[in-house]
Amino acid sequence: VMLTSHDVPTNNSPEDFLEWLQVQGIEAVYVDKFLTSRSPAMWAQIEPLIGTGLTRVFNVDQGSYQILLVQQP
Repeated sequence: VMLTSHDVPTNNSPEDFLEWLQVQGIEAVYVDKFLTSRSPAMWAQIEPLIGTGLTRVFNVDQGSYQILLVQQP
């Protein structure tokens, strides 16, 4: 699933977004500079979850490229 797709909810709380990721069966999220700079609503849902609902397993160039694992309930 491309997180910039119109099918991805962007107006929910970070917790609701995490639940959506889990229900969709998404196991990991790839974050790059495009997502953080051009999709601020999406980034606003992802960033607060890092360390709680999302586990950072890859990070390079000061966070310009990241892979985040979705923690399952």
